[in-house]
Amino acid sequence: MRTEPVVDIGGVRMFFVYDPDDTPIEILELPAGARTTLQLWRPSTP
Repeated sequence: MRTEPVVDIGGVRMFFVYDPDDTPIEILELPAGARTTLQLWRPSTP
């Protein structure tokens, strides 16, 4: 399985994994316990 190196942009860690058809799938790790990207900008959002 092909992958790209991890990149950190503004505390969001991300990398790409490629499926057997070479389609990229983006994997994200959000900071500070955020479960959605909306929570990065509106921390009180459930």
